[in-house]
Amino acid sequence: MVEFDRLYPGYGFSAHKGYPTRDHLDAIRAEAFGEQELPAGIAVIEYSVDEGTEKEGYTLSRSDSLFRDPAKEEAPAGGDLLCDQVENLTYLFYDETGKKHKTWDSGGNDGAQKMKAPAAVAIRLAFVKKADREHPHLFMTRVRLPFSRQEAP
Repeated sequence: MVEFDRLYPGYGFSAHKGYPTRDHLDAIRAEAFGEQELPAGIAVIEYSVDEGTEKEGYTLSRSDSLFRDPAKEEAPAGGDLLCDQVENLTYLFYDETGKKHKTWDSGGNDGAQKMKAPAAVAIRLAFVKKADREHPHLFMTRVRLPFSRQEAP
C-alpha cells in the first residue's frame, strides 16, 4: 500500500488497514466531488443470480452504485461475475444485538434495520458437483461489517 500511496498521493493508502478507513473514504469523496455537495442517496450494492451459460446452476454477479436512489433510478446493467455453477445461495443478516434476519432493508421501517447496515452477514453457497448432484460443494462464511450508515445530506 505504501507504493500505491506514492503513486496516488492524497488517498491515505499507506495507512490502509485492508478495508476502507474513514480517512480513506473522505479522501476519495473529496477527490471525486471536491467542493461540490455530495449527491443525495446511498451507495447501493446489488447481487443478481442468472441462469448459467451451460445450464449447470446459476451465475452470481455484483454491481455497485455510489449515491444511487434505488427507488428512483434503475440498477446499472451488467455487473462483475463472482462465481458460476451456483446451485443454492442463502444470506442471513445479523443486527447489532446478534439477532438473525432473513432479509435486510435499511430503507424500511423496522427499528433494528432502519437507516442501518447489518452488523454481519452469513453467506452459504452450494455449487453444482457434476459427479454427485445429490451432494453439492458447500461454501459458508460470516462477514462482520465494521461500519455504520449515515443519512445522506
